[in-house]
Amino acid sequence: MVEREKEIEEFQRNWCLSTNERMLVYNDEEIKKWTVHTMACSKQEDSYNCGVCCLILCFDVQTKKNAFI
Repeated sequence: MVEREKEIEEFQRNWCLSTNERMLVYNDEEIKKWTVHTMACSKQEDSYNCGVCCLILCFDVQTKKNAFI
């Protein structure tokens, strides 16, 4: 779980650096309101069902369910 938290922190840090540059270029104040939200999801266990896994993850995100876990 600690590895996941580090990944999220790194992602958020990189996103903030990118959005800060955008704010300077476009004077966009709305971008400051962005935050990271995560949800539990499973990992693909084979090398051939990536499309299926992506679609199920999209469904889970849209419906806020965990159908695949």
